[in-house]
Amino acid sequence: MTLESENMAENHPNMEIVWIDNSPKPDLSILVGDIGGTHTSMGVVGKTGRTYKLVVKFLFKTRELGSIFDALKPVQKTLVTRPELGPVKFCCLSVAGPVQENRCVMTNVDWEIKGIEVETFLGARTLIINDFTALSYALPLLNPGDSKSLLQLPPPEGPLPIPHGFVRAVLGAGTGLGVGFLVEDHGKYIALPSEGGHSEWAGLKGEARELYDYIQQTEGVLPEAEHVISGPGIGRIYRFLQKKYSTQEAPSIDPKELPSWVASHAETDPLCRKAMDLFVQAYARFAYNLALTFLPTSGLYLAGGIVGKNIDAFQKDHLFYRTFHETSRPFHRTLLERIPLYIIRDYSVSLLGAAHAAYSLL
Repeated sequence: MTLESENMAENHPNMEIVWIDNSPKPDLSILVGDIGGTHTSMGVVGKTGRTYKLVVKFLFKTRELGSIFDALKPVQKTLVTRPELGPVKFCCLSVAGPVQENRCVMTNVDWEIKGIEVETFLGARTLIINDFTALSYALPLLNPGDSKSLLQLPPPEGPLPIPHGFVRAVLGAGTGLGVGFLVEDHGKYIALPSEGGHSEWAGLKGEARELYDYIQQTEGVLPEAEHVISGPGIGRIYRFLQKKYSTQEAPSIDPKELPSWVASHAETDPLCRKAMDLFVQAYARFAYNLALTFLPTSGLYLAGGIVGKNIDAFQKDHLFYRTFHETSRPFHRTLLERIPLYIIRDYSVSLLGAAHAAYSLL
């Protein structure tokens, strides 16, 4: 395996290409994409037998693109000059937003992506899916023994729960909050789309209730889970706590940079630490509700850049684990204790999931 990075200014001034695998030419090449509010990743996945391998990634910043075709054009140009990558027969784009009739109007970017237009441009059968549908299809491809891609959250005491059953769930906070579910049926997988991140946020006690009221009063909206469990949500939590506790003016920081600033100062600034604790607790209670709804005994997975970059905040004093299992009903606690909790550490898994979806559905 090789890992090489190069800038391709002649294709797109800000496109970066990362070569990952130089195995022999696969049986099938699938063009995949993960289009989010912040970053857009394209890639070629090779499928040989039941194995999926990411061969190359093309990295962009979404805000620097006018449309999806600003990413597809330089990628297609590279495919033409590198015949060992093709021919590409299938394309699957995972997109942050609801998908209907193979098209998506993105949630946090003013884009509409239509499968028929991409298919016409590429000359390859194209599938548009929600980004968490792609993550759902990636779950059975993950190896629990690979600590570089997957971390299981241990209980404060006792053995790790063992995956069993046929249901998996994934949730992840980033620019927004995504949710997905996967059901196994006789060796085949069915991903269930969800817009659960836009469900009402149930912050109904203590400071969580005060935060709910703060968001409703300052923004004039009925708070959704995404308003709290996301990057912007960390900013909202910090501003709420700053108003409640601090006698000093809030730091002059770009709102887009505030979440990362809060996370990076959590070890030294008490207010930042409290903000991250409240964020982790909100995350855990949302996961609790999902777990009781779907009973994902094959695993509940936490995805996205926030959890990946702040694993210590989730593991500290078993905060996420303890909050997730907090219930007054012993029977429900027993159910929750049987659900393995994982943190996905490999950001590229959604590209593998998109390839798995394309092969399964096209």
